[in-house]
Amino acid sequence: MDHLEERLAAAYTTSQNSQQLCAQYHKEAKQILLECKEHGNKLAQAETSLHALQVSFIDQLEVLAAIFTNVHRKFTSLEQTLTIHTSHQKKIYANLADTFRKLKKQQIDPGLNVAQEASLFHFVDADAVSALQRELESVLGHLSQKKNSAQLAVGELQGRLDNVKQMVSLLLKDKCFLNGILQWAQSHSEAEDSEEDSLSSRFVEYHFHLMDADLSAITSILVAVSSLADRIAAAKTRFLRSGEEELVDFQLQTMENQVEQVPESVAKACDCLHRIKTVFQTLTKQSSLSNAPFLRCAQIKRRLEELVYSIESTNNKLLAFERSFQEYQPNVEFYCTELENLGLWYELYNVGYHELLFEIQRRRDEGDRHKRLIKVIEKELDRLQREENQKRQQFIEEHGRYLPSSMFPAMGEASVQYSLSADINPTALPTLSKRYQRDSFTDVENQLRSSSTQ
Repeated sequence: MDHLEERLAAAYTTSQNSQQLCAQYHKEAKQILLECKEHGNKLAQAETSLHALQVSFIDQLEVLAAIFTNVHRKFTSLEQTLTIHTSHQKKIYANLADTFRKLKKQQIDPGLNVAQEASLFHFVDADAVSALQRELESVLGHLSQKKNSAQLAVGELQGRLDNVKQMVSLLLKDKCFLNGILQWAQSHSEAEDSEEDSLSSRFVEYHFHLMDADLSAITSILVAVSSLADRIAAAKTRFLRSGEEELVDFQLQTMENQVEQVPESVAKACDCLHRIKTVFQTLTKQSSLSNAPFLRCAQIKRRLEELVYSIESTNNKLLAFERSFQEYQPNVEFYCTELENLGLWYELYNVGYHELLFEIQRRRDEGDRHKRLIKVIEKELDRLQREENQKRQQFIEEHGRYLPSSMFPAMGEASVQYSLSADINPTALPTLSKRYQRDSFTDVENQLRSSSTQ
């Protein structure tokens, strides 16, 4: 009887310990499964969430890129117009410098009684030209400052936009958190069964199924061990109460055979728990890998916010450039027109000086011709008067003396003495130092004509 009691005690102890161990496995497996659900759900949603973020980033980039294109086009238009004005300014300055060089080189003829060894530049209002140039340079300098400020802002904006584009591009290419999932998909044909769910969802669902199967196995083992432990406890209680040794011995033999199989069942439960832990580690690892692209997404969000602010800042600087341009463009056009007119004026002044030399010579030549003609006329008038007087005297001698004087009182009157006289006393023409020939000025004249037509 003592032997039977010892057998009962041994079977009871083994079943109770196995039950406690299985219960511990079951509790731990359930706890792991609960934690794993959180990681698994996160991982299952990661691919879809990441894709949604990528689409959102691409849409935002398209809008921001379109805004940047408009900003850049507007800046380029203003910059080109300013460049045209600057080029125009340089051309005007070059023409003025060339004209002034010619004026400085051209000495005024000493016969014109100007300052000794004076050039045509002596009569140029250089202060007025310099004042206009300073005003033009001041306005263009102000516009250049606004342009440089806007240009730096546009360049910085483009750099930020390119940086975000590169980050999004790397995000689209970065599938490192899916590497383990892709490897799993290549070795599991069931991963291709559903095309509606994402690959990560199928990956999580598959491992959840494995864990649920192992948990169910642990639960079944726990139920079986618990049932065995309860039956052994009941047999022990009946034995202690009734002392029915033969019946208890028969039942105990059956239960001892089952108790012998308990360690194997407990080992299976342990294996199931180990597999659950392995799956948990796999899902945890994959879940942690999914954090990296989301951290990059957070960086992209911050960069997009900075990009929006940069667009606003750039647009403000561009508007300041545009307002300044609208305000000062009339001034630029005015100063350019004034300087162009001055340049043309001094070119005509140079031409006029050379024409003046020829005009002085022409007037002197014409005056000499007039004098020669007057001498000829006066000589002819004297001859005509003498002839007229002779004819009148001949008439009187032949006929007039027989006529009464009252008939023609002016019969003995002499002919009129005509003479030429100037209506004014002209100013004496200057005496030029030499005789100028127009042929010697042909090249200069052609140059002036060609420069005025440019």
